[in-house]
Amino acid sequence: MSRSGLTKNMVKQARDVLISQNKYPSVDAVRIELGNTGSKSTIHKYLKELEEDEEQGIGQNRSISETIQNLTIRLAEQLHIEANADIEKVKEINQINEERFKEEIKVLRNELNQTKVALQERDTTVNEQQRINEILKISLDQEIIAKNRLEQQVVNINESLKQNKEYLCSLEEKFKHAQQSLDHYRESVKEQRQQNLRRYDHQVQLLQAEIRQLQQTIVVKQDKLNEFTVENTKLTTELSISNESNKKCEKSIDDLGKQLEQVKQHEISLLSGLKSHQETIQKLEIQLSEITKEKNILDQHAKGLEKDLTESKIKFETQQSMFTQLQFMLTEKQKVNLKE
Repeated sequence: MSRSGLTKNMVKQARDVLISQNKYPSVDAVRIELGNTGSKSTIHKYLKELEEDEEQGIGQNRSISETIQNLTIRLAEQLHIEANADIEKVKEINQINEERFKEEIKVLRNELNQTKVALQERDTTVNEQQRINEILKISLDQEIIAKNRLEQQVVNINESLKQNKEYLCSLEEKFKHAQQSLDHYRESVKEQRQQNLRRYDHQVQLLQAEIRQLQQTIVVKQDKLNEFTVENTKLTTELSISNESNKKCEKSIDDLGKQLEQVKQHEISLLSGLKSHQETIQKLEIQLSEITKEKNILDQHAKGLEKDLTESKIKFETQQSMFTQLQFMLTEKQKVNLKE
């Protein structure tokens, strides 16, 4: 569409100004002379009409060189318009491709950032699982130490029980010996009394003479009997105490056995939990490996897109350079034509 107010006369004036300045009156040059206003198609239409009017006015009087020059100018202008159209198409295609590549790169970068965030979250989860695993290992080591300590206590108590049993056996042996000694003494006294009674009738005189001595002997023997009785009572008391201690030790062993069983059950539970955490860590490591592979594939794809974008830019720059060279050649040719 032409700009409101643009006339054929204005285009003619602009073209004449360019010709007076020894410049080629191309569509772009005329539009610049008009202050970058007006549609290129309208300016081209007016320029073509002006050329046709000039051709009709000159008629057959135009020389062959002028005709060739005019034809050359028109061909150059048409070539310039077509080149501009091709360049605009290339620019538009390159702009679309560049925007598309930028959008794809943006999407890939967003996906890469999301993947990095996911990897960081997975790393955090793996580190947390490893920390829990370390805590469980420490707890398991402490439970093993406690179990070993309890087992050692059981061993010590068993050893103490064994010693108590040996001491009890020793006390029983001493009590037995004391009982045997007491029985032997009683038998000896009984036999001595019987012998004395049998000899009493025959030795009344001797016994009366020896009564004091025998009474003293009886007192001594009675003291010994009392000592044996006291010792027997003491041994009986010690035996009773040892039996009570033995019962307490047996009860302690039962309690420790129950505690040891609870520790074993807790150890089994900890081992099961540790195995479950290890399986979870292995699954997370597999997922991390898969995500890393996907990230590598995305990186390669992004590199390929960047390479395509670079090639497109190089291609566009090459076309831009060719267009610049073509403009330079056309300008040089117009200068030569103007000089001729």
